[in-house]
Amino acid sequence: MKLTTMAAGAPKQFLARTFHRAARAGQPALFWRGFRRRALNILLAGGLLSALLLPELGYAQTCRWRTISRPQQDATGIPWRRSFTLPATITVPRDAPAGTIIASSPTVTAPFVDRMVACDQTPTLEITPERAAGTVDEFTLRTEVPGIWIKIWARLTNAPSTGGRYVPLSGNELAPTYAFSSSDESAAATGRLDLIKGNTGVVTAGTINAGALSTVSVNGLFTYIATRLANRVMIVPQTCQVDTPNVVVPMGSVASSSFTGTGSVSPARNFTISVNCSGVASQVFMTLTDQQTQANRTSTLGLTAASSARGVGIQILRRQGNTDTPISFGADSSTAGNTNQFLAFSSTGEQIGATTIPFSARYIKTAATIIPGTANGVATFTMSYQ
Repeated sequence: MKLTTMAAGAPKQFLARTFHRAARAGQPALFWRGFRRRALNILLAGGLLSALLLPELGYAQTCRWRTISRPQQDATGIPWRRSFTLPATITVPRDAPAGTIIASSPTVTAPFVDRMVACDQTPTLEITPERAAGTVDEFTLRTEVPGIWIKIWARLTNAPSTGGRYVPLSGNELAPTYAFSSSDESAAATGRLDLIKGNTGVVTAGTINAGALSTVSVNGLFTYIATRLANRVMIVPQTCQVDTPNVVVPMGSVASSSFTGTGSVSPARNFTISVNCSGVASQVFMTLTDQQTQANRTSTLGLTAASSARGVGIQILRRQGNTDTPISFGADSSTAGNTNQFLAFSSTGEQIGATTIPFSARYIKTAATIIPGTANGVATFTMSYQ
């Protein structure tokens, strides 16, 4: 049987030249598919003769390693290896919401190698998680530290229009085609590892060990991709300490005649709150709450029930540069995004000692007439580490 004598598309020699030009252009998988289909067309054109020589067309699917530059030549079966590195110590903000990325590896790009996987038809990629803690879902691995999860994001070079996505770390999926290389979708040539806070609340300290994360095999025949964490990671919970849990601000005596009208204010009295975040990288947010009226969402603190003055309230101001801005009150909650929560400062974890947050307080006239007397207020502050 001489298939080259049958008129069914370009001869094999021409097809081979076409493929080698494509390989030099950096598009092996695409033109490998074209080569395969044209060869199939030749076989179909000689279908009658083939039927005489091949009594049964059914066969067990096979896959093998081949070189990209010479697709008919077998290659050494070495899996592509993705290895990600994280910081050795990672601090988890106590109040960060579930789903927060707490650390990411540098982006890793797999180098080009002259080998690909070639199969008789599109194979199934079997993805096996290698962590004893198991999985959350097909895209998420649990770690040895409860509430800390792993995902792998990839930018797919054979589908640049998609930008990138998280790739499966367990389960089965079809390969992008029946011949594919390290730059194809399932190999995820450019990617990073994201460490995710999976639960709300405080995370306990612990260690994530280096080692295998997942493997991908082709039809269960051989390993195609091996993904691993390159280093051991220590997880440290949030440990910021408020050095001034109770603050008393002497307001002094203010003459009622000094107020000129509703909304006029007295001179402000400065005070500070100190927070020690040594060794902790976090954004520190704060909410002030009116203890007399906890539903208060205005910027005026009400007087205590024991106060005898009337027609005045208290404002607490936040110092930013040379500007003092009245702070509105919110609920006593550390939840991220709490109403009227504000960013007090950001900590890199490298500074030693406490960070001092500057504030001031002043009286504000709230009614047409002021009744003199004692004028005290109580506010609480709640820290949120995100």
